[in-house]
Amino acid sequence: MEDERLNQLIHQIRYYFSVENLCKDMYLRRQMDEEGFIPISLIKGFSRVKTLSQGIPGVVDYVIEHIDTIEKRKVADSDDYKIRLKEGWEKWILTRR
Repeated sequence: MEDERLNQLIHQIRYYFSVENLCKDMYLRRQMDEEGFIPISLIKGFSRVKTLSQGIPGVVDYVIEHIDTIEKRKVADSDDYKIRLKEGWEKWILTRR
């Protein structure tokens, strides 16, 4: 995969977790659990991510490892994981009713 496309994918995922996006993206914020984590499967399902990753297995996982503002946590009894902002995730949690 070309470096430019990898950089675009990194930029896109960073954008999803940016202040600019989280201020208006209520869908993404509703997907956060009580600790601010979002399933990576959700991110992988976004059209832009699918286009940029070209369906190549492991590309999104590789990119996540190179985004220093995001942390990941393994989902128990699964090969899946979830991600969140390393810092400041608390302010994006929506109050659950």
